[in-house]
Amino acid sequence: MGALKKSEVLVFDLYADYAQLKKYYTTMSPLSFAIPPGTVIRGILGALIGIDKSESPEYFHGIDLSLRLINPVKKVNIPTNLLKTTSRKHFARYENHKPTNIEFAKDVRYRIYLKTEQKEIYASIKKHLINHSSVYTLSVGISEALANFENFRETTVESNILEKTTIDSIIPTDLISDPDFKEVEIFTTTLPMKMMNDREIIEYREFAFERRGLPIRAKVESAVKLSSGDHVVFF
Repeated sequence: MGALKKSEVLVFDLYADYAQLKKYYTTMSPLSFAIPPGTVIRGILGALIGIDKSESPEYFHGIDLSLRLINPVKKVNIPTNLLKTTSRKHFARYENHKPTNIEFAKDVRYRIYLKTEQKEIYASIKKHLINHSSVYTLSVGISEALANFENFRETTVESNILEKTTIDSIIPTDLISDPDFKEVEIFTTTLPMKMMNDREIIEYREFAFERRGLPIRAKVESAVKLSSGDHVVFF
């Protein structure tokens, strides 16, 4: 392994009462991921600094992300009455409606870590995090799931982690070996990570996470220690 580059890292907490992170293989009754896919995080960054949603998927391809689950995973089903509307008149006097159960993640809080060598993007994100401002309203998955952020700080990558240790972030399963399963609730999920501007998904990846947000003890390739003391994996 070569010499480690002391990269700067932006860190902030994203939180919301509800998140609807629709699973791509559901249709009639939408189900939600427990953690936001990379495509969603990049969309949130686009809303933060004002990149149109038609451009943000590819605009943020050069950003390395990591995510830590802070609150335990909770989900609720909310009955929703979907209306078929083709005009303002039909909205006022709708004839077709479809009661649908929609699954939401509840009381979500995620710690987002990001680093990039694209200095302009880094500076723009940092400015909005410092000022607690965003160009567009932030949401987690759908526009009704409004979100906010806090606890901004800046740290650096301090060292590679070569030995078995506790990892605070979610972990790509292709990088993990010899995990400890005692007293933890480890789940896996496959998430869409990158897509093109035409919405074509070009990367999926499977992740391991602890349902209550506890660290996972394992040997993990490419894990790093931050100067803040966090042990994370960027992807």
